[in-house]
Amino acid sequence: MTTTATASFRDPENAAFAYEGTWYRIAGPSSTEALRELRSSSLYEALVAAGSLVEFNEQPDATHVLDAFARTAGRPIQPGTSVFAVEPIEVISYPWEWPNS
Repeated sequence: MTTTATASFRDPENAAFAYEGTWYRIAGPSSTEALRELRSSSLYEALVAAGSLVEFNEQPDATHVLDAFARTAGRPIQPGTSVFAVEPIEVISYPWEWPNS
């Protein structure tokens, strides 16, 4: 199963991507830097332990994931883009959050 959001108006350099049963965050260069900084901080451990942040781990040898993403998304991969495996969570959605359209 491969699922992707090619880009979003609010977050154009990043995407969520499911590949071979695992969810990944494709992080552009500036997001990669921020995620690495967060991951190396004590704040990361505290937030994960409190259940306030989903655990994520950088996948250093994930060129196969980036290649699959590029084929699916139809957009080139920027230099400095990284892949982070993320823990899947259940989606919580309320009808009053849905747009009228």
